[in-house]
Amino acid sequence: MKHHTALFACALAFVAALPAACANADDTITRITEHFEERGKWGAFFDYSCIAAKFVASGQEETDEALGDFLTQETRSGKTECVDRERVAAVENRICERDLKPMGQASLDCGCFAEHFADAWQKQPYQSVKYRSKLTTAAVVACK
Repeated sequence: MKHHTALFACALAFVAALPAACANADDTITRITEHFEERGKWGAFFDYSCIAAKFVASGQEETDEALGDFLTQETRSGKTECVDRERVAAVENRICERDLKPMGQASLDCGCFAEHFADAWQKQPYQSVKYRSKLTTAAVVACK
């Protein structure tokens, strides 16, 4: 009977420790997200908290090198699911209104442009200026 009581007490202690463990994981994800935000250049195109959670789940040691390599792989692979599509569309709509329309694209439908760009980006989110230009051109052609 004492053995079962000890096991039960141990189980209760473990369950009681879960909220603290979850809080530590949240702190780690927040810290890594901030690290990515400080170093990443394409914050409007990627969900850094999602990438941070994937890093934590990978079990890698949290070093500057490992974080940098992981962020590079996620943002340059074209395969990450850590995209904030709504934010991408909002940014592209602002760019359309602010930059494209005044520069000779007055007939461009910015809503269409933003949605077209965001759809293409979500399918293949590849961090490259050349690739971004390609998506911009395709969205302009589709939405004139």
